[in-house]
Amino acid sequence: MLPTVERAALFKFLATSCSLGVISTPNFEAAYRIFSVLNDRDLELAPVDILKAAILGDIRKLTDAATSGAYAQQWSRIERMLGRAGFSDLFGHIRTFYAKQKQRATLVKEFKDSVTEYATPTILIDEVIKPYAEVWNFIRNADFEASTHAETINEYLSWLNEVDFNGWVPPALVYFKRFRQRPELVAAFFKALERLTYFLLVTKAGVNERIETYATLTRETEASAFAGDPAKLMTLNLSDNQKRDFMSALDGDIYRRLPKARRALILRLEALSSDGSKQQTFKHISLEHVLPQTPAINSQWLKEFPDEDERDSWTHRLANLVPLHIRKNPSARNYEFTLKKDVYFKGKGIASPFVLTQEVRSEKVWTIEVLAARQERLVGVLTGHWELEQA
Repeated sequence: MLPTVERAALFKFLATSCSLGVISTPNFEAAYRIFSVLNDRDLELAPVDILKAAILGDIRKLTDAATSGAYAQQWSRIERMLGRAGFSDLFGHIRTFYAKQKQRATLVKEFKDSVTEYATPTILIDEVIKPYAEVWNFIRNADFEASTHAETINEYLSWLNEVDFNGWVPPALVYFKRFRQRPELVAAFFKALERLTYFLLVTKAGVNERIETYATLTRETEASAFAGDPAKLMTLNLSDNQKRDFMSALDGDIYRRLPKARRALILRLEALSSDGSKQQTFKHISLEHVLPQTPAINSQWLKEFPDEDERDSWTHRLANLVPLHIRKNPSARNYEFTLKKDVYFKGKGIASPFVLTQEVRSEKVWTIEVLAARQERLVGVLTGHWELEQA
């Protein structure tokens, strides 16, 4: 309670210096749009805040104080677990696997219109928000726990999280919620989902194609007759034409053609080339061209690769790219091959821990023949992992 003097000053300020404006709109969506424009200071009110007020408000109307308070606490616990951004993402993912199409209106409107349990707010929290929040938390952190297959499942999740789009999340949430008690099936599902997702990434599928692909997969996963076998999900089974397109893209110019995929591809290849004896962390890395993009005019590189078109075709392919710590990459520059190896493995800092980079050290020269053999082997590692060999 404010002291009398301060209360009087506050009342005077409100009476003389403040005004109340009333804005009327024809519907809730219009009101939210206006509010979003006006609310441009402090912490912006997110769509999930609007939904929170509506859902918990309905619970207060329908239940007693103790029950509504318990649901409010439950909501707060979920929000703390996921964080503000993660909680908002969850509502977007839930909307997506219910609507199965690109968002065309506000998240608030589409969530209300699409999520069938919205009409019964207690069921919405108990059977939708709470269980999917738990699943979303270990999907995004790749920390699922189970007596078997957990390590394999988390490995696939970590590589899915490397992709720059998240359309794969809604079908993953649906599958995980239905079959999490069958970790052997979950592991097989995520192996196939990783393949599908990297196919869409590497072949540069458009956003509409990705939305439709994952929506179809969600429908298959939700079907009441589906018993959990990922082999029965037709969307996960790449056709021969899709496999050919995938392999062709992997064998081509990934650096310039696939700027959003190249880092994930090289790191996936690095993990597959490792013996798994140590866990790598992939922070603060860049991709180094062994054969430089712009070799010096009098360098040995131009003698080894005299044809400009041929040199260009090899420069940006898998065989010529290696991961380096970001501090080591600038120091390598356009050096000759022998000097580059010294930069990779000697001098200040820790020698490169990456298998792909260490392999360069064993090569005495870096020629077209070396690159061709290396390219065939590396593409083979990826095609073998993703089972792209055709019958």
